[in-house]
Amino acid sequence: MNKLDRLRMSLTLTPFERRVTIFIFLMVVLGNFYSFIRDKDKEEINQDRVMLYDEDEIIKININTAPVDSLIMIPGIGEKTARIIIRMREKQKFIKVEDLLKVKGVGYKKLERIKPYISLE
Repeated sequence: MNKLDRLRMSLTLTPFERRVTIFIFLMVVLGNFYSFIRDKDKEEINQDRVMLYDEDEIIKININTAPVDSLIMIPGIGEKTARIIIRMREKQKFIKVEDLLKVKGVGYKKLERIKPYISLE
Protein backbone atom coordinates (compact mmCIF):
# COMPACT_ATOMS: atom_id res chain seq x y z
CA MET A 1 0.00 0.00 0.00
CA ASN A 2 1.46 3.33 -0.96
CA LYS A 3 1.21 6.58 0.98
CA LEU A 4 -1.70 7.89 -1.10
CA ASP A 5 -3.81 4.82 -0.36
CA ARG A 6 -2.98 5.07 3.38
CA LEU A 7 -3.98 8.73 3.38
CA ARG A 8 -7.24 7.93 1.58
CA MET A 9 -8.03 5.18 4.09
CA SER A 10 -7.35 7.44 7.06
CA LEU A 11 -9.63 10.17 5.67
CA THR A 12 -12.66 7.96 4.98
CA LEU A 13 -15.51 7.93 7.46
CA THR A 14 -16.88 4.88 9.16
CA PRO A 15 -20.59 4.16 8.70
CA PHE A 16 -21.28 5.51 12.20
CA GLU A 17 -19.36 8.71 11.49
CA ARG A 18 -21.32 9.16 8.24
CA ARG A 19 -24.63 8.82 10.12
CA VAL A 20 -23.55 11.33 12.76
CA THR A 21 -22.41 13.77 10.06
CA ILE A 22 -25.73 13.46 8.22
CA PHE A 23 -27.65 13.86 11.48
CA ILE A 24 -25.75 17.05 12.37
CA PHE A 25 -26.28 18.41 8.86
CA LEU A 26 -30.03 17.74 9.05
CA MET A 27 -30.27 19.38 12.49
CA VAL A 28 -28.56 22.52 11.17
CA VAL A 29 -30.89 22.66 8.15
CA LEU A 30 -34.00 22.07 10.27
CA GLY A 31 -32.84 24.65 12.82
CA ASN A 32 -32.42 27.26 10.10
CA PHE A 33 -35.83 26.39 8.66
CA TYR A 34 -37.45 26.70 12.12
CA SER A 35 -35.73 30.04 12.69
CA PHE A 36 -36.96 31.29 9.30
CA ILE A 37 -40.57 30.29 10.08
CA ARG A 38 -40.42 31.85 13.55
CA ASP A 39 -39.05 35.13 12.16
CA LYS A 40 -41.80 35.13 9.52
CA ASP A 41 -44.43 34.78 12.28
CA LYS A 42 -42.86 37.71 14.17
CA GLU A 43 -43.07 39.82 11.00
CA GLU A 44 -46.79 39.05 10.71
CA ILE A 45 -47.35 40.02 14.36
CA ASN A 46 -45.45 43.27 13.84
CA GLN A 47 -47.57 44.00 10.74
CA ASP A 48 -50.70 43.49 12.85
CA ARG A 49 -49.39 46.00 15.37
CA VAL A 50 -48.83 48.51 12.58
CA MET A 51 -52.57 48.39 11.93
CA LEU A 52 -53.05 50.39 15.15
CA TYR A 53 -51.90 53.45 13.24
CA ASP A 54 -54.16 54.94 10.58
CA GLU A 55 -51.97 57.48 8.78
CA ASP A 56 -51.65 60.30 11.32
CA GLU A 57 -54.32 59.06 13.71
CA ILE A 58 -53.84 56.44 16.43
CA ILE A 59 -56.66 53.93 16.59
CA LYS A 60 -57.88 53.55 20.17
CA ILE A 61 -58.95 50.22 21.61
CA ASN A 62 -61.86 49.98 24.02
CA ILE A 63 -60.56 48.04 27.01
CA ASN A 64 -64.12 47.32 28.19
CA THR A 65 -65.09 45.40 25.05
CA ALA A 66 -61.91 44.39 23.18
CA PRO A 67 -60.95 40.71 22.91
CA VAL A 68 -57.49 39.43 23.85
CA ASP A 69 -56.24 39.74 20.25
CA SER A 70 -57.00 43.45 20.20
CA LEU A 71 -55.66 44.14 23.68
CA ILE A 72 -52.27 42.61 22.92
CA MET A 73 -51.92 45.01 20.00
CA ILE A 74 -51.52 47.82 22.54
CA PRO A 75 -47.74 48.35 22.93
CA GLY A 76 -46.69 47.07 26.35
CA ILE A 77 -49.69 44.76 26.86
CA GLY A 78 -48.96 41.07 26.52
CA GLU A 79 -51.32 38.13 26.47
CA LYS A 80 -51.12 37.57 30.23
CA THR A 81 -51.95 41.20 31.05
CA ALA A 82 -54.73 41.21 28.44
CA ARG A 83 -56.34 38.18 30.09
CA ILE A 84 -56.12 39.84 33.51
CA ILE A 85 -57.80 42.96 32.07
CA ILE A 86 -60.62 40.82 30.69
CA ARG A 87 -61.09 39.02 34.03
CA MET A 88 -61.22 42.33 35.89
CA ARG A 89 -63.68 43.96 33.48
CA GLU A 90 -66.02 40.96 33.78
CA LYS A 91 -66.34 41.80 37.48
CA GLN A 92 -66.55 45.57 36.98
CA LYS A 93 -66.13 47.75 33.91
CA PHE A 94 -63.28 50.24 33.82
CA ILE A 95 -64.69 53.72 34.45
CA LYS A 96 -61.49 55.71 34.03
CA VAL A 97 -58.13 54.85 32.49
CA GLU A 98 -56.44 55.03 35.89
CA ASP A 99 -58.47 51.97 36.95
CA LEU A 100 -55.90 49.97 34.97
CA LEU A 101 -53.44 50.59 37.81
CA LYS A 102 -55.31 47.83 39.67
CA VAL A 103 -54.19 45.35 37.00
CA LYS A 104 -51.10 43.39 37.99
CA GLY A 105 -48.29 44.38 35.65
CA VAL A 106 -49.57 47.89 34.94
CA GLY A 107 -47.80 50.65 36.80
CA TYR A 108 -47.71 54.42 36.36
CA LYS A 109 -45.04 54.35 33.65
CA LYS A 110 -46.79 51.69 31.58
CA LEU A 111 -50.12 53.46 32.01
CA GLU A 112 -48.65 56.69 30.64
CA ARG A 113 -47.24 54.77 27.65
CA ILE A 114 -50.51 53.02 26.80
CA LYS A 115 -52.96 55.88 27.48
CA PRO A 116 -52.93 57.13 23.85
CA TYR A 117 -54.11 53.69 22.64
CA ILE A 118 -56.96 53.22 25.14
CA SER A 119 -60.59 54.16 25.00
CA LEU A 120 -63.37 53.43 27.50
CA GLU A 121 -66.38 54.00 25.24
